[in-house]
Amino acid sequence: MKKRIIIGLLLLAFLFFLGGSYIWLSMEEALNNLQDLAQIHHVDTLRHELLMSIERIQYGLKLKGTPYALDGQTVVTRGQEMLRNVDICLICHHREEVQKGLHTLKEKTRAYYRRAKAILNNPHESKDDQRQGAIRLGEELIRQTNLMINLTRLSIHGREQRTIKKVRERKQHLLLLLAFGPFLFLGIAYVLLTGLTKPIRKLLEATRRLKNGELQFRLEGLKDEFGEVANSFNAMALSLAQQMTEMARTEQLKVCGEMAASLAHEIRNPLAGMKVAIEVLMTELSLTEQDRAVFTKIIEQIRNIELLMRNLLDFARPAAAQRDFVKVGKILRNTVDFLKKHPVYTTGEAPKELIMEIDEEMPPVYADPQQLQQIFLNLLLNALEAVSQGGKIYVRASYDGKEDQLKIEIEDTGKGIPEELKEKIFEPFFTTKGKGTGLGLAVTKRLVEGQGGRITVERGVQGGALFRLTIPTYHTT
Repeated sequence: MKKRIIIGLLLLAFLFFLGGSYIWLSMEEALNNLQDLAQIHHVDTLRHELLMSIERIQYGLKLKGTPYALDGQTVVTRGQEMLRNVDICLICHHREEVQKGLHTLKEKTRAYYRRAKAILNNPHESKDDQRQGAIRLGEELIRQTNLMINLTRLSIHGREQRTIKKVRERKQHLLLLLAFGPFLFLGIAYVLLTGLTKPIRKLLEATRRLKNGELQFRLEGLKDEFGEVANSFNAMALSLAQQMTEMARTEQLKVCGEMAASLAHEIRNPLAGMKVAIEVLMTELSLTEQDRAVFTKIIEQIRNIELLMRNLLDFARPAAAQRDFVKVGKILRNTVDFLKKHPVYTTGEAPKELIMEIDEEMPPVYADPQQLQQIFLNLLLNALEAVSQGGKIYVRASYDGKEDQLKIEIEDTGKGIPEELKEKIFEPFFTTKGKGTGLGLAVTKRLVEGQGGRITVERGVQGGALFRLTIPTYHTT
């Protein structure tokens, strides 16, 4: 967005520069045209003065010998004015053909002046044919000067028309510029403001929806700096959703803890008395095999209830971690060795196979060994129950030096976990088995997070479930 604003401002500045330059050039051109017209009018005035000077001297020649004849001083004065006007005309013109014509005119004017001066200053010595020759020369100068004056007038008229036309065109252009310039400016400003306010409105709408509890709402379609703000907003909304989930889970755990404490107090003692009483009856009474099987079944169910209560207490009120530097590879091997003796592993014609791929160079981790063993035991028992006879369970462990953490994978060749259930299997009391408390994976997740790690589940390469664990090598909180 910052780039767009800078480009828009530069465009506005460029348009202002173009408009100002056009106005300045238009004024310069108009001034130059006016100066040319003024100069042409000045030349026309000089030629009129030249014509008047020649005509006055001409009248003096014609009136020679009369009371109205010019005196010598007047002839000199008029002649000097005439010559000065001719010299100015020579200065003002630069074209070669015009210069030649003016030089010829100048020479004729000087000759005419000399003749007129000689005739008028020496009236008794001059002859009539000399005077007539001078008069004829003056008439010729008058005709040439009139011709120049007429040509100048035509030039003035043409230039005036062209100048007026150009001034009108410039005027129209300036009027159009003044009329449409503000609209162009407003249009660019509107585009810039829209590009700025539209993302802000989206952000405000998003904050309102987030305030109303729509934590799944996400901002899309924003770019540049607003895109970064949208990404931060989406991350914040995701974090809030996770925190709300954690708060709900914490509240659920609190309820479970209170319920577990209450159940432990209200149920465990009576259950213990019932189990002891049944065991006494089994030893003192003479029971048939059928009755003894019933009593055995009762004791087994009481033990299941006790196990449920213990799991519930472990989940709601886990024991404080007893941390130490331990070798995870050793704990994994001990857990696998223990499970190889478990009935769920040994029963069946085709035994199940546990395959270990453990990095022997893994550094020790600062964790609770008992809780780590419980984590691995829960995951491996689930994997053994998920695979059929002859199935395989892969146990992999390696060290990630970049993240300074251990990576542990437990993969089975069972049916896997449906995609829609991946987010639910770690919730308390959720189970896909026909039996069970639904607390095993919930306890496992809580223990992993207590070690500062993470646990996720996905579909493995062979179609089964793949649990991934990461445990930092040193975690103190």
